[in-house]
Amino acid sequence: MPARVMHQNKEIKELFRQRIQEKIAREKEAMQKRIDEELPSWISWAIMPLAGYAFDSKRRRDSDKGEGGEGQASVNFWLFLSRDWILVNDVVLEPEPCKADVKTGRTKNGRPYVNVTGSREDAENIRKVYEEKGYNTGTVQKDRYTKGTWFFYLE
Repeated sequence: MPARVMHQNKEIKELFRQRIQEKIAREKEAMQKRIDEELPSWISWAIMPLAGYAFDSKRRRDSDKGEGGEGQASVNFWLFLSRDWILVNDVVLEPEPCKADVKTGRTKNGRPYVNVTGSREDAENIRKVYEEKGYNTGTVQKDRYTKGTWFFYLE
């Protein structure tokens, strides 16, 4: 007997679709801005519609491939998993984004550091990530000059 199927709330799916559309619009705008900046104006007016068409067709092709693959995988899972399994189609799992702004740099003496704008907890979490990657890190310290900013040195 095939697996049971559940579907996600339509409002959440619509919100996610809107975010994707906004991201695509930003990417297309950035591409057009780059064409404007890098090409002479007498060439960019001719290239812009062609680049827009190429961008849209590539997005459409990628979307069709993705939907086809998702559909095929969904059918295969539904058929091959037992009734004990629950198949959830079109679920949006979005991780909570890190609200901290992270910048790296070097002091005047060449000492590497990581600058974190956010809470001390954010800075500690980022320091732990650097340690997990194999870096030796100093302690998290408050930046005297910028409010809400923390830093630590990489050793």
